[in-house]
Amino acid sequence: MLVPGLYPFFRRHVQQGFSGGSLNQPAVIDYVSDLLTRFARVSAAFPFRNSEGRPIDTIAGLLVEWHAALGDDRRPPGRARETALLHQVADYALFMSGLFRERLQARGQIAYYREQGAGAFARCARLESRPANAQVLYRVGRDFQPIADALDALWHQRLPVAPTSGLSPLAALWQA
Repeated sequence: MLVPGLYPFFRRHVQQGFSGGSLNQPAVIDYVSDLLTRFARVSAAFPFRNSEGRPIDTIAGLLVEWHAALGDDRRPPGRARETALLHQVADYALFMSGLFRERLQARGQIAYYREQGAGAFARCARLESRPANAQVLYRVGRDFQPIADALDALWHQRLPVAPTSGLSPLAALWQA
């Protein structure tokens, strides 16, 4: 279920935030806007669960699952799950590096998320069978840092949330 008007809302702000420079590409703007729209639903931000049934909410946890999806001597590789996990690593790393940078910095994880995110986008581009989609994934991976920086600026400059507002970050975005 998509929230009516959420994608256009994100697209407008992303487009304005990406104006000028190499990020002002419609396909990249569409991809990032779609990512923000999807991740507005918590279930989309954390679609994979660990063996205890808890949502996997770290890149390290997703990478453990990805390696398991590659298969081993006991089980064959799961190509669909491998691809879905790589996309999640890429998208989640970009989302966190852009919108929740302070959290990653406080934990000393920002460089790790950037590296894993850019690498996951590159792997996703190589696995993608549709050339147009592969090109977008390649661009997002190549421009991972500038995109994350633009999302951080968007979050803090265009859509600031007062610490005393009592709103969740996504609720605050909706009110902007």
